[in-house]
Amino acid sequence: MIKEIFFKEVRDHIGSSKMIIAFTIIMILFLVNSLVFVKGFSEDTIEYQKINNETQNRIKNGAGNLWQLTFTRQKLVYPPSLMGFMAEGFEKQLPNGMQMDFFSISNPEYYRKKDLFLSGAMTPDWNSILIFFVSFICIFFSYNAFSGEKFNGTLKLIISNPVSRSHVIMGKYFGICFITFIPVLAGVLITITVFVLSPVIQFSSYYISGITYYMFAAILFISLNVFIGMLVSALTSNPVFSLSLVILIWLVFSIVLPGVGWIVSKKAVPVASLSRINDKLLSESKALGGSYWDDRWKTPTPEVLENKAYFDQQDKIINQIWNEHRNSLHAQVSLRIAISMTSPFQVFRFLSERISDNGYYRGENFYDQIKDYHLIYKEFIVNKDNLDKDSYHLIWHMPRGAMKFMSDKSVSYEEIPKFEYKSPSLFQKIVDSKWELFILMVWNVFLITGVFLAFARYDVR
Repeated sequence: MIKEIFFKEVRDHIGSSKMIIAFTIIMILFLVNSLVFVKGFSEDTIEYQKINNETQNRIKNGAGNLWQLTFTRQKLVYPPSLMGFMAEGFEKQLPNGMQMDFFSISNPEYYRKKDLFLSGAMTPDWNSILIFFVSFICIFFSYNAFSGEKFNGTLKLIISNPVSRSHVIMGKYFGICFITFIPVLAGVLITITVFVLSPVIQFSSYYISGITYYMFAAILFISLNVFIGMLVSALTSNPVFSLSLVILIWLVFSIVLPGVGWIVSKKAVPVASLSRINDKLLSESKALGGSYWDDRWKTPTPEVLENKAYFDQQDKIINQIWNEHRNSLHAQVSLRIAISMTSPFQVFRFLSERISDNGYYRGENFYDQIKDYHLIYKEFIVNKDNLDKDSYHLIWHMPRGAMKFMSDKSVSYEEIPKFEYKSPSLFQKIVDSKWELFILMVWNVFLITGVFLAFARYDVR
């Protein structure tokens, strides 16, 4: 009997005007998404290569003299996201790089071209399509699964046949999931076709594995939205009231809870402005005392070592203040995510960002890799300086001191460590996203249990 109910649901919707409109809109959105991504990926790749070449030229110039390499300021930026079409994660609005030398790592900075007119516009990535459109279609097709049938008098006829209520639930569930998943699958195939035909995208197994994992998450997301509509329908008897209630739930999950998370996190975890940080840096520098340089210094006398200690302490304070600022930003965003994830829509969003390696999680991965690279870079310079018997091995914070107390030998450009951002493997993404995946599954179990309990007591008369 499940099969008969399944085909009935498919027949009722598949040829309807609302299904045709929904299918057409989803196809257009996926097509626009793929074309916009290909164009943006090409432009971002050119910009990334330009910045990366500039950094490599700086390193080559610094390689002629080790002490100069100490002051070489590197611009380290994200490479273009290979899976930004899935979940952009507000990538265009977030800083995409940092600067680094031997002594410090800068605060996150912007190195991309910003469109003043489109920077705040929502990108039609897969996440946006599923969260703001497909989810609405799911609940729109399922809100009257029981209340609508009762209102029309057909539910009583169905139950009068020798069919269990659980079969009715499963037949309707699979039917609605099927008709909402078909346009999504077709949209994904359109995207793959565009990528395969594009000379810009090198379509490979990396994309296939990522898309497969994303589609598994999408099935869970579509499923819970269908269950939301069915649960509301099983708890109400009037389809108009059912529709009003599911729209309210959709607004809470898609808009209200994310907004609450943003507001609460900003109030609970304040982050100092850059002007306040600069004031603090100035205040700490004054409290530390002064220093000076004497061109007559030739050897590391006690006076020289005292000034070196001053610069080391100043450097330590600066890095500590900026680390505190970054930790505050991290705490604020973490709280925002924790609050927002009370919505299953946001759970899916952050799961998708992990799968596509974008948004906040990419920023964290990027910063962690820069910190590791910074340590390797510093160790390389110190080791090279130690090999020079003519050096006093004092890593000085000013060029005038460094050229006297550090090695002035050249180093091979090929030997110098280079930064390269590494996206997590599929296995690592699965491990990192296990909690989001678990929460989506729990939501599905919770909702299907609610549907069964509510429909078991549903008055079909």
